[in-house]
Amino acid sequence: MMNVNILENWLVELCAFSALILLLAYITIRNYAIKNQSKSKYGEQQRFIRLERQRISSEIHDEVGAGISAIKLYAELARKKRDDVEEIKQISLWLMNLPLK
Repeated sequence: MMNVNILENWLVELCAFSALILLLAYITIRNYAIKNQSKSKYGEQQRFIRLERQRISSEIHDEVGAGISAIKLYAELARKKRDDVEEIKQISLWLMNLPLK
């Protein structure tokens, strides 16, 4: 009878210990999954931010380039209409030498 009680106590302790190990494993795996999901969302947000910055910079580049081209055209037109004004000639020539990429 004594051996049965010892065996039963040992079996209960083993089950409790196993349940504790399983609970810790579950918590660890769940914590890892949550962290991994957070990293994934953070990576997606960073990718979206990078793409949005590229889009905005491209639009700004296009707008600035178009503006400079328009200024060059107006300066050339002003030089042709008022060839007698030296400042207009100088500004027009300076603008014509600006490289546009």
